[in-house]
Amino acid sequence: MIFHIPHSSTNIPREYRSLFSLSDKELEHELLLMTDHFTDDLFSMATGSNDVVLRFPVSRLLVDPERFPDDAEEEMSKVGMGAIYTRTQAGDPLKDGNVKREELLSRYFTPHHQVFTTLVTEALNHRGEALIVDCHSFPRFALPYELNQKPDRPQVCIGVDSFHTPQRLIDTLSNEFSAHGLTVDINMPFIGAIVPLDFYQKVPDVMSVMIEIRRDIYMDESTGEQSDEFPFIQEVVRRAVAALRI
Repeated sequence: MIFHIPHSSTNIPREYRSLFSLSDKELEHELLLMTDHFTDDLFSMATGSNDVVLRFPVSRLLVDPERFPDDAEEEMSKVGMGAIYTRTQAGDPLKDGNVKREELLSRYFTPHHQVFTTLVTEALNHRGEALIVDCHSFPRFALPYELNQKPDRPQVCIGVDSFHTPQRLIDTLSNEFSAHGLTVDINMPFIGAIVPLDFYQKVPDVMSVMIEIRRDIYMDESTGEQSDEFPFIQEVVRRAVAALRI
């Protein structure tokens, strides 16, 4: 398996801090709201010795690797959240998207996707198939930027792609999470599962599924600290991913 962890980092290198129009306190608050906190830890027990973890090294507020690099192709660019964010989750100015845009893409976005493509290629060459687990979390209540503003949110969202996500993966994850008392929905509130562009809608042996865990069931969203339920949710994630291997 290839575990893709794109949004867990809060790192903004000092040399790029001046790009942001927010004060330190405002930026800290934005990071609290927008980071997929602890997803690397949540999925750490689910990884095996033959698996690969690809974690993006900087905050999505600087560069988001799960966007198309061309804003003309990226739906979220309409709310200032293309590959290079220009707006906060509330729609306020975040940074100028043109300043150092190409530098940021070439330094972070492009290398990340080159490694991603290489990992999938190697899996295909060695095993004849590749399974990507896209690891995310989401807040209890929708943030203003989100396209889906429905108030009732499941505790687990399974993101799927009609071409790259076999039904057996959907059923397995749904059953496992439900068996542990968690509410589950498919493509709600977030849709899809990532695949490198070289393989998208072309190679059915490249499989992908997104697992999104609602943050309030494993952390305190107001402080950013893990809750007492974290070990339980971590174990549930481990069991759900283990079921995919059978």
